[in-house]
Amino acid sequence: MDFRQHLVVQVMFRVIALAAVLGLAAHLIYATNLVATPAILFAVALAQVYELIRYNTRTDRDLTYFFNSVRYNDFSLNFPSGRRSQAYSGLVESLNELMSAFRRERAGKEAQYRFMQTVVEHVNMALIAFDRDGEVQLFNLAAKRLLGVGYLRSLGALEDISPALAAALRDIRPGQDSILKMELLDEPMQLALSAVEVRQENKLQVLVSLIDLEPALAQNEVLAWQKLIRVLTHEIMNSITPIASLSGSLSGVLRDAQVASAGSDFGIGAEAAQDLRTGLDTIGRRSAGLLRFVEAYRNLTRLPSPTFKVFRVDGLFQQVRELMSAELSRSELRISVEVEPETLELTADQDLVGQVLINLIKNALDAVDGRDDPQVGLSAKLDRRGKVVLQVQDNGPGISPEVAAQIFIPFFTTKSDGSGIGLAICREIMQMHGSSVTVQSDPGRQTLFTLRF
Repeated sequence: MDFRQHLVVQVMFRVIALAAVLGLAAHLIYATNLVATPAILFAVALAQVYELIRYNTRTDRDLTYFFNSVRYNDFSLNFPSGRRSQAYSGLVESLNELMSAFRRERAGKEAQYRFMQTVVEHVNMALIAFDRDGEVQLFNLAAKRLLGVGYLRSLGALEDISPALAAALRDIRPGQDSILKMELLDEPMQLALSAVEVRQENKLQVLVSLIDLEPALAQNEVLAWQKLIRVLTHEIMNSITPIASLSGSLSGVLRDAQVASAGSDFGIGAEAAQDLRTGLDTIGRRSAGLLRFVEAYRNLTRLPSPTFKVFRVDGLFQQVRELMSAELSRSELRISVEVEPETLELTADQDLVGQVLINLIKNALDAVDGRDDPQVGLSAKLDRRGKVVLQVQDNGPGISPEVAAQIFIPFFTTKSDGSGIGLAICREIMQMHGSSVTVQSDPGRQTLFTLRF
């Protein structure tokens, strides 16, 4: 028998008992002269009415508590059943089972929510969600690192960081993808923005992903140049090597024949014989020079993998100055060095980073050659993102924007005797470190190369 059947039986029994007591009291009033006994019976009847009302309202009260708990998401309520009648024990058990089911469901959803929060926080993609009023609802760890801020309440707060990005986020529409070129915290960026619209608690929000394309584009460009250089050097080496070998052999044969014939001109005349020797020597020298040139470019594809270790930046600068002591001794120039803080450390391959600095300093020395007040500065600091930044600055004639856009491309050079390989190697070494090298120049005043780790 379930609690509803028990409830009907209990109510019927109480109603019959109440009717019996009232009937007996009425009989005693009309059939006898008794006063106290009917009064007592009426009191008993009132008590039975009260108990019947309380008995029936108890279910309403419990159900009211239950529905209010559901309404306000409070599932901590538990209905005691120790002193309940058998009629209500089934109801109480059912209500407690429902409360337990709600608690399990909410615990599962909370666990799932925490899991999704953890995934969003640790995904390697910057995510920002905001409503139509510009209030930011989601700002994950990757976005904090990208923008260099620990907290963002509204899109208006982005105005101080990047007005261009704030405007792009306000204007973006769901389903729209766009590319934004900008400079953020002194670092050039090319961001890919993609937006979708989501609904949460009857509120529409725009979820935008931000991906910095600059590292990937730079890496793909380096890989493309490496493939091209491998093909070119392979074909050139295959063609030039036999020419150089043959010209050397013919020059040797000609010299030996002249010695054996006591300076004979082989019947072609002394002047023609001299031209032949000169031509063969020229072919040999140019072939050897071209082989050395190609071999230099092959270094772009032979750079060793970096061995990472922690070292102090001031020690790196001191090492670079010692390695460049010969170049500095031929000039009155002294390189200024500034490290802030003095104990600044870097995790990288010290030898490869030192090679990058040497290449940049050599370019700086060439740039300030002939200036009245030549100045070259070497500095290190932490930027606003907490990244280690090394910089080489000179007060040379500067670089035009057109040249700056091509300066890291292999084969490109503005020097008559340059190979166009130094800065290309610098960029590749930085790419191997997962870092970047950029240039900023004020033509006629200064040039600044920045290594950002």
